[in-house]
Amino acid sequence: MATFTATNQMYALLYHTNLPKLVDEGIVTFDSEDKTIARAEHVEQAIAVLAGAGGGLDFEYRGYRITVCGDGWVQVAEPADR
Repeated sequence: MATFTATNQMYALLYHTNLPKLVDEGIVTFDSEDKTIARAEHVEQAIAVLAGAGGGLDFEYRGYRITVCGDGWVQVAEPADR
């Protein structure tokens, strides 16, 4: 399970880095007043690409394994040595 600090870091990464990119690409919309995210024009294309690439996108951030699945779920795995 991720620590509170790690969770905050991941939230900051998603909110300040990844979310603006997804908005710019037309994958999601973001209402900054309500703090809500919704599907946008290109979301189905993005999900199809992820599914066609083996079901997801994996990357590492500060030792945490991040998996974005084709169905839209995001999984964060804490390093085994923590």
